[in-house]
Amino acid sequence: MDTHATTGNGHERLTETDEVHGGMNMAVIGTISVMSAILVLSSVLLIQGWFYRVQSSERARKDSGQANQKLVDLQQSQAAHLKEYRWVDQAAGKATIPIDVAMKRVVEKNGAE
Repeated sequence: MDTHATTGNGHERLTETDEVHGGMNMAVIGTISVMSAILVLSSVLLIQGWFYRVQSSERARKDSGQANQKLVDLQQSQAAHLKEYRWVDQAAGKATIPIDVAMKRVVEKNGAE
């Protein structure tokens, strides 16, 4: 449908449809809006699918049953330090005591709350 009419001297004049919509082609604007919405939705779904795939492969890699030996060694070392008496600085008279003993002493000193 032709929305523009021509005057006798070759100039276009606005029709009633153009005057209502301010000279904008609403069909083209609507089509572009719908296509943009479809493109955005498709992009979001593709990116979300990619994220879930990467997340799944990362979990599978971490749950493969192979323990990180450095981490295991560090945890064992830390647990051993929590259960032993040792000097931190013997010259200054600073020592550590097992965590269980320390907690009992705190409870005895401050009372159970």
